[in-house]
Amino acid sequence: MNKNLNTISLYTLIKKLLFLAKKYKIKLKPEFLLFQKTLLTIDGVCRTLNPKINLWKIIKKIFKKYYCNF
Repeated sequence: MNKNLNTISLYTLIKKLLFLAKKYKIKLKPEFLLFQKTLLTIDGVCRTLNPKINLWKIIKKIFKKYYCNF
């Protein structure tokens, strides 16, 4: 969670998630797949603009603001 974009691969993470879903025959909703595609797009743009940015901190703040009542 506390790593910069240049030290992680979101593509690899999503690839592993899809592999596990297939292995255990988990059906994924289209919304989840669209969310993954969006994350990959954001990841690519952020890597181009600033590879040292911590995307996880930004996503966590946005998630908390819109989806959780912490």
